[in-house]
Amino acid sequence: MPLLSARRLITVCLFNLGVCVSQLQAAPLNPAEIPADTKWLLHFDVEKAREWELMQKWKKQMEGKAWYRDKVSEMAETYGWDPVTDLQGISMYDNQYARFNGVLALHVQNINPEKIAARFQKMHPDAQTETYRGRLISTWTDSSPYQGTHSVSGCLIDNSLMLIANDSVKIKSSIDVLAGEAPGLKEDSSLLDSFNRQALLACRAIDVPETYQATTRCPVLKRCQTATMFFDADDEIMQLEYDLQANNAELASKMKGAVSGMWAMMGMKMKQSALGKKMLDAVQINREGNHLRVTWQGETEDVEKMAQAMKEKKWGKMDWKQYRKKSGKKDQNTGEVPKQESSESLNEWIENFQL
Repeated sequence: MPLLSARRLITVCLFNLGVCVSQLQAAPLNPAEIPADTKWLLHFDVEKAREWELMQKWKKQMEGKAWYRDKVSEMAETYGWDPVTDLQGISMYDNQYARFNGVLALHVQNINPEKIAARFQKMHPDAQTETYRGRLISTWTDSSPYQGTHSVSGCLIDNSLMLIANDSVKIKSSIDVLAGEAPGLKEDSSLLDSFNRQALLACRAIDVPETYQATTRCPVLKRCQTATMFFDADDEIMQLEYDLQANNAELASKMKGAVSGMWAMMGMKMKQSALGKKMLDAVQINREGNHLRVTWQGETEDVEKMAQAMKEKKWGKMDWKQYRKKSGKKDQNTGEVPKQESSESLNEWIENFQL
């Protein structure tokens, strides 16, 4: 999906915060706060992830590292909220399909407006500010290797909800919904159909236009009118599901062939691992007409053991020279040119499979 770049998650809290505090309640996902014309939606339930026993184990391991503790402490002091304990949920959405477009909504508790405002003013002293429905929207210029120089807009709705987007128009549309001046998503919305709101991570895209399919580099949306995914986990079971509606039956067949081929190759690489084979065998790939469904379910304990085994193998027997070569990194003492990843490789692979 044409989501905002990951860098936005870092800069999102740099807003001008002289705003009015409303009575909105921060919830993991409240469809009524999402514009009714939204075409794609992603949500990550951070609170649920925080309660997951496996996540708590990883967190405890990280807290044993001084650099991790220092970084978290630095961010809390600088931005006015602790990313480990205060972040409750992340949503991303838009009513159109375009690269680097969309709205990012962060539900955060215990925000310190003064600290964020001070940090923002230091980094973006030339930001432009406008008032809309009693709230300040700041717009500033940013840059990244992928987007180059571009405009970013942000607003603090209250002390628990922050919005950021590629332009102020999208921020205003969301404010209209939150103010009750524009409709939000209803329970019977087609976007929410099969959207797993109880999952740790869920996303859905509908009505993908042909014009976007012709230009996008995403191998899924390039071929699908509708795409739905969710990942969920508890202390016993983990599950993942992709539900894709391709443009036609032939494309669905080729997509099934590509996924099946990938799983077969992974199975060959992991044939010596009984646990790895067990996890791969749990994958179900089914097609009916232009509809492709891929599901997986496994025991959380097995995944934890597999992750630990892979970690020990990777770092215990790492050939750092080969790692740098494969990852495209250039050593200072060589004239080797980094390898460029081809965006067409996966597309070509899909076109060569049909089941």
